[in-house]
Amino acid sequence: MSGFDIETDGAELAAAGRGLNAGSIVLIEAVRILDDCTVFLRRPESEYARLDVYTVRREQWVLGFSTKNRLVRVLGPCSWMALTGQDLMENMPPEANIGIDVQDDHGFFVPAALIAARSFTGTWGR
Repeated sequence: MSGFDIETDGAELAAAGRGLNAGSIVLIEAVRILDDCTVFLRRPESEYARLDVYTVRREQWVLGFSTKNRLVRVLGPCSWMALTGQDLMENMPPEANIGIDVQDDHGFFVPAALIAARSFTGTWGR
């Protein structure tokens, strides 16, 4: 998939998570795939917040989903927004991690340090 696609079925992002969890790809490859995929997020209730950030055990998390249905299944009916993975990572708060489809067996996590390194190096020479 290339670019932003609001009608995504999430297959490419789910396949990346399965590959990562099976050990057939590494996290950097999954993040490269995430760059071009559509990610669905709960829209923050405050007009002053860019992203909905959760704190779990003193760590900050942004939850992303590969489909609107997965978002609703986990968070319930809510206002949502869709971004490319690249746009999401470029707008992450410092020290916040990303959890993608964490409720599913293909779910995976992107640590804040990797997001910061990615922004510092410019998406690894894309």
